[in-house]
Amino acid sequence: MSERKPITIRFRFNQDTGQIEQFLIDDGDRAAPEEYHNKIARAIAGRLFRRPEIEDVGIAVPLTPEPTPEPTPEPIADSR
Repeated sequence: MSERKPITIRFRFNQDTGQIEQFLIDDGDRAAPEEYHNKIARAIAGRLFRRPEIEDVGIAVPLTPEPTPEPTPEPIADSR
């Protein structure tokens, strides 16, 4: 039996509305197959929410931000 890393759960709760705005599950195993990540997310979210909307952010969130290209100045038009 392989030993898995601990699962971390973080969430953002809006005190004004009583809604959980963001709920993140990190299974801590970057080398695990995608099916494992999905199974963990469904198991935890299914116990906490009636109809969980699961979104995979592991690939969508870049580890380092993309550099913003410097703007190139446009030539000033002669209005004479």
